[in-house]
This record gives sequence, structure tokens and C-alpha cells, in this order.
Amino acid sequence: MSSVSDSTRQLPDFLMIGAMKAGTTAIAEVMDCHPGIYIPQSKEPTYFIDRDQDFIFGDRKQGRYSHGPSSPKEYQDLFDVVPADVLKGEASTQYLANPASPKLVYDANPNTKLIVVLREPVARAYSAFSYNQTIQRERAGSFAEALTEELKGDRDDYYYAFRYLHYGLYAQHLSRWKQFFPDSQIKVLLFDDFKNNPVGFYADIAEFLGVEAFETVENQSLDNKTVRPKNKFQKALWWLIEAPHPLKLMAKKYLGNNLLASLKKRFKTRLIKSGVSASKMTAEDRTMVGSYFAEDLAQLKNEFGVSFER
Repeated sequence: MSSVSDSTRQLPDFLMIGAMKAGTTAIAEVMDCHPGIYIPQSKEPTYFIDRDQDFIFGDRKQGRYSHGPSSPKEYQDLFDVVPADVLKGEASTQYLANPASPKLVYDANPNTKLIVVLREPVARAYSAFSYNQTIQRERAGSFAEALTEELKGDRDDYYYAFRYLHYGLYAQHLSRWKQFFPDSQIKVLLFDDFKNNPVGFYADIAEFLGVEAFETVENQSLDNKTVRPKNKFQKALWWLIEAPHPLKLMAKKYLGNNLLASLKKRFKTRLIKSGVSASKMTAEDRTMVGSYFAEDLAQLKNEFGVSFER
């Protein structure tokens, strides 16, 4: 498990802890352009998790989470160029559903501010499934098959990115974070507001972090939309960029997390622009998944005042 006991270490002032497939990549990029905010190019360091736990990943291989910095020094290196008067932050969507994360973050810095961007959970679940198929780490032949496996308990030991229903239980996950952090340090925002009212969305972030207003953000594009490879060459490139393999570990060693993340982003942007749109979710799947989330959504509204209804 990560250790963060050295109080002199450079640690973030804020974290974006989720949700997956809710625009965090695009949001982090805009935030990093703010003169009072720094977010490293390595957008998903995923440092504050229990790395001693074994998981099954979507390709049905078992192991421990190995992405990003695993030592205190590696994590500190992400922020070693930040001036003292600039807020440091990072965005790791794995934190939201990871039971170990709240305490690890609290032990590192109990004053950490937390930003949570939530997307309507049915759409988020399907987007995550489609993305995992694109990067060839989801072996279920269909969304319905993946859901059936999860409902039967066959995915209880899977990593959170491949538990499409479990990850979307927002009220359950936020309740764990509220055991360690007061409401004043947690800001819950909605993906729909990010798309439909970006000016107000970023104004809320600026007020929460206590920084000057963001510059014009109306025309921001969402560059992490889910697409499918249109040929075998693109399929191979997606695997090379996203799947864990020795070549990436070697590149990380010599290039560092930030430079490697910058190069990865450039390639992904080109692949997204040249890919084909993912298929739509079936009405039957949408109804079933909606029923699954109904109770948690009611709790989210009652306890956190968050609703996706408009």
C-alpha cells in the first residue's frame, strides 16, 4: 500500500477523483491552462490506491494495478516544477470506487479538496464498456454479456474499470469519502453541465478552489469520446497505447510519466479523430441498467442533493 507519511513531500492540493468517462481528461486540460493551477501531463497517476490487492482485468488476466507512479518519489516528481503559489492537482478516476483511496488521501493531506464529475450512470456504464472494447481489454462479446457476468457475481474480483454497474453506484462510493472529508472539501459536478454550460461549470470549480475565473471555455472539444478502430492497423495502435506491456514500462523508465503521457495523448487524439463512432446501447439494456441504479440514484438525490433529472 502506498505510504505518504513524509509531510515535506510535494502533494496535491486537490484531486479529481472521478467519474470514469465523464470528461475528466478534457476538464483537466482546461484546468492546467489556468495560471493558478498545475496538473501534470500524467493525468491518471492513480497513486492513492492499495497496490497490494490482486484484481482480474477485462482481458481476464489477474494481477495488481501497475500503472503510474508507485513510490513516493515518483509521485513527488510529477509536481517538482510547481511554484509555491500555484495549486497542485491531479485527476485519477480510479479513486472514486477504490475503498482504500479515501483514507490514503486523508493520511497524506486531510485538507485535500475533492472534485467529482458525475455522468448519468447508464450512459457512463455503456461508454466505459465501449472504451474497454476499443482498447481490447474487454472480452465479453456484448454489453449484455458483461452485465450478466457482473450480476452473477463473476466480476466481483474484477478491477473497477470493468465493473460497469458497481462503479456507477455513486452514492455508495461518495459515502466512503464523506467519512474522511467534510462537505466543504467535496465538490460534486455534473457531466451534462460541463457539456451544456461550460462557463458556469468552470466558474464553480474556480470558486471551489479559490482561484481567479477561467478564461473563455465555450468552445472546448471533448477529445476523449469513445470510438472504435476502423481497421487492423488502428486496432494495433490502440493496444500499443493502452494495454500494459514491457515496452511501455521501458519507455516510462527513460521518458518519465509526464513526457510519456504527453506523447500518448497526441496519438490518442489522432486515433479518436480517425475512428468510427461506437454502436448505440439497446433499449433493453438501457431499461435493465436503469433499474439497477434506481435505488442508488434516489440515495444520491436524498443524501447529496445530486440529480440527473432535468
